[in-house]
Amino acid sequence: MGPSVGLAVLLSAFAASAADPAASPVETRDHQDMAVLRTLEHRYPGVTKELERGEALLRSGDVNKAAALFGELAKKSPEGGLAARRQCQALTLLGRRDEALAACREASARLVTATTLRASVAAMVLEPLTTTELNIAVRQSEEAKRREPDQPWGLAAECDIAEAIGDHVMLKKCTSELQRVAPGHYETKRRLEAVPAPALPTAVAFGWLVLAFASVGTLLHAAWRGLKGARSLSAAAVLCLVSLIASPAQADEGVGKLVGTSPDSPDGVPIGGLSKWKLNPADPSAGIPSLEDRNRDPINFGYLLMDIADMGFDAAKKGNFAQAAKYWEASARAVPEAAIGFRNACDNWAKAGETAKAITFCRAALGTPGVTTKDHEAFARLVLKKDEPLTEEERTDITEMIAHLRTEVGTEALVLQITCDLGTKLEDPARLKECTDALVKTAPNDAKTITYLWALAMAKGDLAEAERLIDRAQQAGMKPEGLAAMRRGITKEGTLTARFKRHQGLVIGLGVGLVVVLGLVGLFLRRRRLPNPAANHTGGLSAPTAETQAT
Repeated sequence: MGPSVGLAVLLSAFAASAADPAASPVETRDHQDMAVLRTLEHRYPGVTKELERGEALLRSGDVNKAAALFGELAKKSPEGGLAARRQCQALTLLGRRDEALAACREASARLVTATTLRASVAAMVLEPLTTTELNIAVRQSEEAKRREPDQPWGLAAECDIAEAIGDHVMLKKCTSELQRVAPGHYETKRRLEAVPAPALPTAVAFGWLVLAFASVGTLLHAAWRGLKGARSLSAAAVLCLVSLIASPAQADEGVGKLVGTSPDSPDGVPIGGLSKWKLNPADPSAGIPSLEDRNRDPINFGYLLMDIADMGFDAAKKGNFAQAAKYWEASARAVPEAAIGFRNACDNWAKAGETAKAITFCRAALGTPGVTTKDHEAFARLVLKKDEPLTEEERTDITEMIAHLRTEVGTEALVLQITCDLGTKLEDPARLKECTDALVKTAPNDAKTITYLWALAMAKGDLAEAERLIDRAQQAGMKPEGLAAMRRGITKEGTLTARFKRHQGLVIGLGVGLVVVLGLVGLFLRRRRLPNPAANHTGGLSAPTAETQAT
């Protein structure tokens, strides 16, 4: 649906609102808009008239001026996000997608409402949706329906999504629901007058959904990270929009009370409440539906992946990393073709102190589509930082990883880092010299370069050079705990036991050689002390004496 159709229908809706002389524009708004306006009017007298003037511009068809006026109002009276939402809607009518989405983000940062979520979807579908945007839009429409199930906002957003991906079955269903829930509403009229887009094959539509939902974890993870420190921004806005505003302003207390929240879920959506399939926290993987069931109900399968991501991040947020890892194991089982489940299972098992399990999942992530250099880095870090010696398989894995990364563009620094870490773990002077020669050329005074040079000196047994490098590290700004660790290493290396361990091959060789030499010397001396057997040989008779000769 192009912006011209939406403009005509929306303008007619504004005209209808004003047609009844007994009804003011304020009285035709929903209860949340009215509460926001009361707060704004108390704080900024005259703002209601300015908002009405912008709506009058919309009714007259002067959408550009209306958008500009709403933008000014959003800056002067941002609380509640009403002016920003109106700006988003006006910009959507003008087809200015990026600006519209920015205005909707601003509105949601102030107050998340079903109407704002609906407006965001309308802006998003102005252009073909990416897989990430499709996931965001679906999430928005579901949240809008949850917040106001008796209103058309979520259904209207769902119809926009169905039209955007060419899913006529979904479009027919949501249009029917619109007629049932709000038969005379302008959203229903807009949908009935819209010309449907050509249908996509079912398999293509399903592919869109699977790809979208498979990418949900990355989106949610970034969203939760962005949520830290934001006091009035709800998670629904974070999860449903493309990016976050850096720091939302404090909302009026009366406006803030309009948003229903829960301690476990800032946007009020129950964790794990989207899909009809429920998981047992003790063994989430056991609850993954069969391939047949997934294909029969792909939307609910997508919701299940969202639930898994929600529960995984919620468990991690509470510090229960082992439980979070179990949820991400379930994600990996559900979509083994994607790296995200393996990646997050690895991350959470590592945080739970289960290094062996973490390594298993990090290794699995490396063999999936979507693997990144961060995945290689995580695997190498876990393997090379463990206390136990490397297994032959681990040594081969890291060596092959280095060879693979050398063929990738932009991985030079990572290759040097992993090579140096491997050389440090193996106490291998050759590997350490290879990487430090390169690092000295690019960052000779970097603390990390000096650390690897120190490891090289230690591997060679050059304690004097290692001592000098500690001084350099201190000048480079290394933290005291790092310097202390280096000094402990030198002290430990200076003990007789450590020196024997480092040079045990030479010591054992010298010992064996000494034993051989002593054995040969002993044999030589023994042979010299023995009498000559030939001189005493008489054939078994005594030697003749003088008496026997005389006889």
